[in-house]
Amino acid sequence: MWLKDGGDSLMLQRLLGYTALIMTNRHCQAVGCYDAIESHKRYSPLDRLHG
Repeated sequence: MWLKDGGDSLMLQRLLGYTALIMTNRHCQAVGCYDAIESHKRYSPLDRLHG
């Protein structure tokens, strides 16, 4: 949410207490997976097919 709302990844790193930006990036990638799943649920054409 921090990055989506325009937050800076370096500041997020500092707030989380990480010494390396790679750890912040790993967590952001993991969250990105959830965003992709939610987008799929919302926009998938398969959900609009009626059989």
